[in-house]
Amino acid sequence: MRHVRATVRFADGVRALAEAGADAYLEIGPDGVLTGLAARVLDDATDADGATLARQPP
Repeated sequence: MRHVRATVRFADGVRALAEAGADAYLEIGPDGVLTGLAARVLDDATDADGATLARQPP
């Protein structure tokens, strides 16, 4: 039951994936809610040096 009551740290997870080099994300479900949230997190994400974590197109 702990996982049901614990705080969801979605933004932290998305940032960790970006820092690890992930450049593609897949949402499976009836809605694209998390995809939109992930995009917003990546747009707003910056590291300690102020560099963006979101991958920029070449």
